Amino acid sequence: MKNKIVRTLLLIIISISCFGVNTIKAEECEHNWQFNEIEWSKDGEEHFAVAKYKCEHCDEEDAVDMEIDNSDPKHIKAKISEENSLDGIIHEDELARVFNLYVQGVHVDGDNCDDILEDGAVSFDPESATLTLEDADIEIVRREYGDDKNEYGIRAYLPNGDNMIGGTSIYKDLTINLIGDNSIEFYGGEDDTENVYGIWYNGNASAGAKNTKITGDGYLSIYMYAGNDNYESYNGIYGYSPLEISGAELYISIPGDIKTNGISTLYRNPVKLNNNASVTILTGENEETYSFNNSASNNQDLSVE
Repeated sequence: MKNKIVRTLLLIIISISCFGVNTIKAEECEHNWQFNEIEWSKDGEEHFAVAKYKCEHCDEEDAVDMEIDNSDPKHIKAKISEENSLDGIIHEDELARVFNLYVQGVHVDGDNCDDILEDGAVSFDPESATLTLEDADIEIVRREYGDDKNEYGIRAYLPNGDNMIGGTSIYKDLTINLIGDNSIEFYGGEDDTENVYGIWYNGNASAGAKNTKITGDGYLSIYMYAGNDNYESYNGIYGYSPLEISGAELYISIPGDIKTNGISTLYRNPVKLNNNASVTILTGENEETYSFNNSASNNQDLSVE
């Protein structure tokens, strides 16, 4: 019995000793790097990516900066070559650009811009900053991740830092191109909603804004009923830069007795119609209701060419 106990203790001691001998210290290891993941980061408007590796022997970790390619208007691409990769293998990844543009509450990015509502009716080309509506039916709702209490059919904030239209710091005017019959409608929103907008855009003239444009040979109707006393205002089109309507036909109907703006372009910005464009606006009764409003001269600064 005593000999059996001694033999068992010897086996335990040998096992512990062998384990200690076989333990590899990181500084002594001839690393065999295995690719682990790609990690993205951002500093201001600039994106960075690193390829992360882990040694299969000692668990030490390391990371190598990747080359960034900003030439694609929809995605930021990262790549590490065979020469720079710790495992001798090319690794690539891409990050969808995020545009400060919302359609029916959906945040537009490089992954969804070809079919924003997944019905083939709404697409966005970031190179030309053109939003195309083709027989689209858009509902006015709260936007995803929005921190305000407004509801929008289309919301565009230009320019917008890292989320600049086109993915660059160069200002591009938003164009909404109409094909076929399109509609933007409000069916009643949240109880704590403050304002309702069919189309809302912010074009900063100091950043190079010229015109927000609605073009094409299609038709767009914007309808909402201004009947909720808790809401501050109902707005067909509301913007901060000049609006040009070229060739398209617009019909804006906002009956009711709450404050209404058919088309509002703030800070004396005009509305221009050309190429046989047509605009019809019907509004309800309220002393603060206007068909055209530019905050300086209501129902004025409308030109037709």
